[in-house]
Formats: sequence, C-alpha cells, structure tokens
Amino acid sequence: MQVLTKNLIFEPLLGTYSNRNPTEVQLNEEIQDEFARDYLFAKEKLEVATLLGYYDDMDDDRQQAYLQEAAFDLWREAREEELNGLKNLLADFVAFLSVIALLLIGRRQVALIRNVSSRTFINLRDPVKVFLFILVTDIFVGFHSAEGWEVILLAMFQHFGVPENQFFINGFIATVPVIIDACIKFWIFNF
Repeated sequence: MQVLTKNLIFEPLLGTYSNRNPTEVQLNEEIQDEFARDYLFAKEKLEVATLLGYYDDMDDDRQQAYLQEAAFDLWREAREEELNGLKNLLADFVAFLSVIALLLIGRRQVALIRNVSSRTFINLRDPVKVFLFILVTDIFVGFHSAEGWEVILLAMFQHFGVPENQFFINGFIATVPVIIDACIKFWIFNF
C-alpha cells in the first residue's frame, strides 16, 4: 500500500507541483549543505579538467553554461530528495490507515492468528522459549544494539527527509531499549 500510494498518487501530484513551482519547495539545511558540496565538487572537477587540458576549447561562457546546468541538475535532485520525505510520510500514513482498517474489518481473523501464535509459543519446549527470550533481549538491548538502533533511526530520518538529530538518537538509544528489556523481563516474570 505504501509503495502503490507513493508511486501512483503522491509522486505525480507532488512531482507536477514541484515542476510548476520550483521555488516553493524549501530545502532543509542538511540537503542545502549537500547541494553546496556537490556543486563545489562539480566546479572543482571542471577546473581540474580544464587545467589538465581536457577542455581546451571551452571558453568562459561555456564553462558558465556548464556550471549553470550542473547547478540546475543538482538543485532538481535536492528538491526531489526533499519531496521524497513528504511522499514517504503521506504514503506511510495511508498505509497505516489501511492496516487499521484491515484490523477493524478482520477482527475474527486477527483473533484467530493471535490464538494460533499464542498456542504455538506455549507448546514450545522451555529451552526454546528461553533461547527466544535471550535472542530478542540481546537484539534490542545487547552489546551491539546501540549501533543497530542508530542505523535504524538514521534510516528513518532519511526516509522522512528529516535532518539527523544526534541528541534525539542518543536519548532514544539510552531509554527505549531499556524500556523494551524491562517489558520483556516483566512479561517473563508474569508468565
């Protein structure tokens, strides 16, 4: 649902809007910095190629036209990257609403799946249950979990087109895995 709505609904809508109103799309600071770095790289690449004699026939006007075209292409890519976060957010919201609707419509099927999975877990041997508990807690709270959480959070920031926030990442890593671990241990203790 997320892929379909993003590609069939929001891609054409936001794509045509950004093409008609290119200056209306505001770039966040991180994407602006990336755009500036890419433009400087293209400019330096042209200067080096010119110094090495690859572009002997290129005068100042042609160099300016080349840089203007590179800037336009890089700006279009930066604008698409910025809009990609909005498209992902809207498509994820539609997918979330679809899942909620399916859960509400298929309550009996959800209850059946829940009962089958619960019975399957209860029927496992005790060593297998303990192994699964240890595996899950080590994945979320183990020695290497901080790096895993950081990768997941950075991917989410990039998915939604939000600039990376190291303060939020560190706070999340310091609290959420501990809460998950406490909930799992409480669940083990209760049942």
